[in-house]
Amino acid sequence: MTEHEDACVAIAKALRMPDGVANAMTQTMLESVLRKTVAKGGDPTIIAELSARSEEFVLQVGVLKELCVDKGLMKVVIVLSDADAAFAMPEDFARQYT
Repeated sequence: MTEHEDACVAIAKALRMPDGVANAMTQTMLESVLRKTVAKGGDPTIIAELSARSEEFVLQVGVLKELCVDKGLMKVVIVLSDADAAFAMPEDFARQYT
């Protein structure tokens, strides 16, 4: 499996596809599922919470970008989950750790 295919498998698992389907997922298969959804009047939107510390981050964002922007098959909202990032909420021990 290539790293690109690994990203498709990770996306399929996040979408809670059955393990047999998710483990064999390719970008072509993912595109087919999305095309069928659009053809039936669906408007697929994926909200992906990704950790910037993950090495898979770049690959998964690349696949999502290609399906969203390049092919126009879905809408994607990417939520960056990184507690150490400049945009992260400051720690508030009184409320967060009680």
